[in-house]
Amino acid sequence: MVLNHLLCLGNAPVLRGDGSVTVPVIEGDLNLQADGKMQVRHGKSAELGLDRRLAEILHRRRMVELVNEPSTAAPTWGDDLAIVTVRVQRRKGGGPGAWALNIVKLEVLTRLVPQVVATGYKRKLRVTYQSATLTPDGERSGEGNPQEWAHLDRLWHVTNQLQKVFDKQSRLQSQAQWNQFNQQLEAMTAQSVRSAAAAGAAYSAEQRRLNNPGR
Repeated sequence: MVLNHLLCLGNAPVLRGDGSVTVPVIEGDLNLQADGKMQVRHGKSAELGLDRRLAEILHRRRMVELVNEPSTAAPTWGDDLAIVTVRVQRRKGGGPGAWALNIVKLEVLTRLVPQVVATGYKRKLRVTYQSATLTPDGERSGEGNPQEWAHLDRLWHVTNQLQKVFDKQSRLQSQAQWNQFNQQLEAMTAQSVRSAAAAGAAYSAEQRRLNNPGR
């Protein structure tokens, strides 16, 4: 079962005595701020089970740190947004609450790539979503399904924001201004989601310069 919202994992899944693993999770999305910085926003939190082999892969990638005892402190949330697949599984021992939702697949966003493409005599914005898919059997990287990533409950918000920025830019007629715009998009795509803030600030400054050439 694929969950509707994107999730970020807490940094310290708990390896319990029966061999099971639990991890705090929180809903997340991306927001393009007024200054051009990309921000990960968090929503509601919960706790899910985590496949043991998948937990070990995440640990080797240094995305999480496995612990033996839950912390009394509030979780520290990562900024890795993921489409999460869970499986309903029976806990060992049975009894009340014997069924659990265990994470068995994570498709993690590694790069958000907006770019201007030509369609005939017109330009349009194309947004792609580079991702790494992690399962208990290993990892593969590639381009995510845009319909899945741009879903209303996932990255529709930031995709719509980027489209509005493009629509505003499309009113500019100068080829030099388009070249500058493309360079800023390329600078943004060169960054991971975590470091998009620096590229976003440069993009914002350049936009102010283009829109106010006399200042």
